[in-house]
Amino acid sequence: MTGNLVFLGLSIAQLHDPTLHADRSITALCLFWLGSFVTGQIGHRVGPKRRWWLLLTSLIQCLLIFISSILLYTSTVSTEDISNLGLVVPLAFAFGSQAAAGRPLGVAPITTVVVTSAMVDLWADKKLFAPLAGNPGRNQRVAFILVFFLGGIVGGLALVHVNAAGRTIQ
Repeated sequence: MTGNLVFLGLSIAQLHDPTLHADRSITALCLFWLGSFVTGQIGHRVGPKRRWWLLLTSLIQCLLIFISSILLYTSTVSTEDISNLGLVVPLAFAFGSQAAAGRPLGVAPITTVVVTSAMVDLWADKKLFAPLAGNPGRNQRVAFILVFFLGGIVGGLALVHVNAAGRTIQ
């Protein structure tokens, strides 16, 4: 999801690249966040380490991936049409759910998914809706994600309006 956040920033900066689609990034991010939110919040209530919960979330994730596979196999969706959201929806939700289900197990996150981990921790936060002063960790995660996103916008604007990449090379 780190890439989707950067791609969204570049799209907003109007970097004219045919591979950048804001709708795909927004859809992927929102469904990932929804998967993290649903799995994380329900997990807090039922017990995130309970076997039946882990089994249920794993089965749902497998089902969503299986549905995506069927869509590809039957050519209902195509990987060549990059504006197609048919695969983005089930996969992003499944990946968000998987990340939120795995966090309470204490598996160390891989350092390349720092922003994604911050997103999962944000949406699965037990005190997500606490008052502003009541959850400094949540506030730090929101600020971190927003700064990263704004960096994508600033970088895209620099490429579009200043041609920073061309000037750096010369």
